Amino acid sequence: MNIEQAILNNLRILPPEKQQLLLEFTEFLKQQFITKSQTLTPQEKANNWKQWASSHQLPSPGLSDAAISRETIYE
Repeated sequence: MNIEQAILNNLRILPPEKQQLLLEFTEFLKQQFITKSQTLTPQEKANNWKQWASSHQLPSPGLSDAAISRETIYE
């Protein structure tokens, strides 16, 4: 039995007022874990991605300018 099934089984045996408390608790937990990225603007997300990408550069030559400027990879 996985966690979801265990929670559902426990939920079903609780009286309605305890089910309501459990719902409120899970809503509280959900609010705590809303990621910061959901509140960022597209520009902030792009800047974060650029910072991450520049900090994770591999020691490889990467793509050539000719490869990057191609219209399609199937030429």
